[in-house]
Amino acid sequence: MAYDVGKADGVLGKQTNLAIRTFELDRNLPSRGRVTDTLIEELSNALAEGFQRPAS
Repeated sequence: MAYDVGKADGVLGKQTNLAIRTFELDRNLPSRGRVTDTLIEELSNALAEGFQRPAS
């Protein structure tokens, strides 16, 4: 989906938090920047839809 989450290190760091917030804003969700059940469901829906990040 073209969100830069940084290095895969198992840590929810600043880059991951920013990617989550950006995704939430792109999907018109409240921007919390943390993993929630709603975020997981929305990520699943986005993948099923073939969602691509809007061009900036």
